[in-house]
Amino acid sequence: LVMEGTFGNDWGAFLNGDELYLNEYDFTDLGFVRSNVVKINIETLKKETVFKDALLRGQCLSGEAVCSVDFSLPSNFPETNSLLAFSGLSAGKKASGEGADVVFLDPKTGKCSFDSPEFAKLLEYANTYPKEISEDYWNNYDYNAYLYEYRNNSSLLNFAYVDDFSSYNWNAKYRFGEIPELIGVPLSGKDTAVLNIDAVIGISSKSKKKEAAWEFVKTCFEHEYYENLGWGIPTVEKELDAKAQKATEPTYYIDEEGNKVESPETYWLMDHEETIDPLTKEQVAKLKDFVVNVEGLYTWDEELNNIIDEETQGYFEGQKSAEEVASIIQSRLQIYINEKK
Repeated sequence: LVMEGTFGNDWGAFLNGDELYLNEYDFTDLGFVRSNVVKINIETLKKETVFKDALLRGQCLSGEAVCSVDFSLPSNFPETNSLLAFSGLSAGKKASGEGADVVFLDPKTGKCSFDSPEFAKLLEYANTYPKEISEDYWNNYDYNAYLYEYRNNSSLLNFAYVDDFSSYNWNAKYRFGEIPELIGVPLSGKDTAVLNIDAVIGISSKSKKKEAAWEFVKTCFEHEYYENLGWGIPTVEKELDAKAQKATEPTYYIDEEGNKVESPETYWLMDHEETIDPLTKEQVAKLKDFVVNVEGLYTWDEELNNIIDEETQGYFEGQKSAEEVASIIQSRLQIYINEKK
């Protein structure tokens, strides 16, 4: 039996009885990956979507699944370019890169600017990509050249998630061979980084158990919570500082006699192994300053993106100009946003 779909066991897959919980991925035309959490009965292979637009992180001791919501990340799709190689941005059929429309929409005021020259230029740029990749593409694909694009300065930008000091150190040195500058998305004359929040917890004003609810919410700010979490950027500064400090220290393991033994992190790069040195205090201070000053917030609105994808087809198929399509999108989205206020 064959199960249709693209699945991953690289994050938090787990087995609960006869049900296998794991991530199922789909790829957008702008080179992004989205994930749904599914469960598959290992006896019948019946598949059921449990959480949409979420990434499975693991399982609590109490049995519940731990997920990140509104999840997307750049794919490793090989049709790369000198501007943004790792993100792929591979097909010209869609113009709404998930989370990328922050420059053209102010979430606080609801004001749109999709009829701006910048958005028309984005459409024109997206239209330079092929609509499809030939079947023999992989036969001539040079993965070695792709892996070294940043080290050889043949690519300028890398779309990345910063979810931990140590993982950032690993990814930065693996991709670039050094710590690069974090600038956000350089659009419309400003650099735009956004926060992708794993979970938002609130207490209803109508709750009859506000004190009990607050006792639960408080646990999300305690040291034990962050100690067991294992990933993410803490919202409590002293916990953020503790993670920063740990990233400057050598990695180690505990031997059979209970002693700490230094064990440097390494990665394999094509034909040799390289060591990852800890971050310096200056590097973690710079990263912390960047993170705590991010003001943008990642949001996902499927209907908004559907409107953009629907209208841009007229441009990609040569029926309308980029400016005409941008004007139509501006009109439809402003009406849609005003109705949602």
